[in-house]
Amino acid sequence: MNRYAVVAALCASAAICQASPSPAKQPGSCVTLPTINPSKGFTANFNNPCYALSFGGSNGGSSGGDSNATYTQAFYQVNPAYQLVVLGTFPNARFMSVSLYDGHSTLLNSLYDYQLPPLSSSMINPYVAGNTYTSGQMYGLTVSFGGGSVQSVAPGCSTSGSTIGQNVFNATELHEGLSWNGAPGLPTGFPVHQSGPNTGGTIMVREYMGISTEPAPVVIVRQISNGCALPLAQAESMNIISVTQSLANSPWLNQPQIQAHHVYYSTAAMSPTQCYPNDPENQIQWVRSSDWVGRNNSAAAYASAILPPGTLQSLFSGQTFIRFQFPLPTTPSIPCANPGCTLTGLEQLRYLSVEFLYASPSSPTSTGSSTTLLAVDDAQLVVDPNRNVTLIVGLGGTPPAEVNPSNYYTYVDLTKTAGYINFNAILVRNLLPNPFFDCSTFNIPSYTMEYNPGGGFMGSFVPTVDFPGAAELTGPPVPPVRPNTCAVAPPPPTACAVTRTPV
Repeated sequence: MNRYAVVAALCASAAICQASPSPAKQPGSCVTLPTINPSKGFTANFNNPCYALSFGGSNGGSSGGDSNATYTQAFYQVNPAYQLVVLGTFPNARFMSVSLYDGHSTLLNSLYDYQLPPLSSSMINPYVAGNTYTSGQMYGLTVSFGGGSVQSVAPGCSTSGSTIGQNVFNATELHEGLSWNGAPGLPTGFPVHQSGPNTGGTIMVREYMGISTEPAPVVIVRQISNGCALPLAQAESMNIISVTQSLANSPWLNQPQIQAHHVYYSTAAMSPTQCYPNDPENQIQWVRSSDWVGRNNSAAAYASAILPPGTLQSLFSGQTFIRFQFPLPTTPSIPCANPGCTLTGLEQLRYLSVEFLYASPSSPTSTGSSTTLLAVDDAQLVVDPNRNVTLIVGLGGTPPAEVNPSNYYTYVDLTKTAGYINFNAILVRNLLPNPFFDCSTFNIPSYTMEYNPGGGFMGSFVPTVDFPGAAELTGPPVPPVRPNTCAVAPPPPTACAVTRTPV
């Protein structure tokens, strides 16, 4: 047994680690295994590169996420002898969340920013209504692997005084529901949906519109036997946690089951779209995404449409533009650099974006088949005195001079975006509608058209889209008039074949 392995094994006894005169050499940024201070707690002793794995990731453009957001993640393998401790710093951002997914890339649990208690009584949560952002405010939670509570906490390994143990995510069982077993229309040989014990998965932290430079969240492997942390090199060598493991390989994720989820929830013969007559005022037909989306953001709901080839040809030739018109729901003033910028709790939506995608026609059911080219968030949209938005998007044409912010237009030249030549789909993303606001994308049932005979699930807030030429864009915009039909109960829809955007 090498010297590192001996010291790591002895760290099961806090007293020996404390007295170790020659800490073991560690790879990477961990030069030596530090001595455990018995007068300090778990976070103070183990939130360092020798024990803590920093989450990895980037913005979500390449995997159908929002390019104004960052998605950091770590993979885990269930081992009942351990539990995970996740530590993070509240960012100065519009929204953040921590989510746990199983081996099917399906959500097990999620906490939104305002639901996370600060790590200690001396800290605050800046997402609680009325609080203002202050740097260095932390949160923590535990991921349970089914081994129960810590048996006997060694000196220096206690989480007492922190809220780490108040938030516990259970990673031991696969998700409930979202099963196709027994469903009609399954092709011969379609895989059986697995249930029961979970073997591994992903922890993801999302951050939208962040303007601070807080450190990445970290995950620490904690031993059930004594509450101390397992050295990071040992935790990685045992395949308990990782940020580099390929998504296709076990034990992290069950790729055949993930693919079966994609196929089932993206194939009209197995899960058909529910349709009503087309919206006569809209030149596209919005459809909400499916019940299942891989590593779904439970705070988000999406309405999308794929554009037909003829429309795309006209846009790319410069003959027409895309025009979106809708009233912008009220959204928070956060993030900002000025003191006093807070959530009020009265905002209708936490976040809205209009996104321009490439939805791959060759693999519409594969992971990552949708690429976000550009996301225009609500803070970028110009509103008139009544909060009406007119967003004009060009792909080669020159708009009239009147198309400018002083006339309450927002103009986007998509040709300045990398990969714009692949553009073929649009999506509207809503985050965290206020319970009193019933006109968001959340109001549309999954796999269902937004428009209905009652007038539409989003009422006047649905984006009305058409494709005008330059001659139709002179003068100030005239907002469409739509009734408030969000609470109207429509008749049951019928199944139909509509091309759906993978997200």
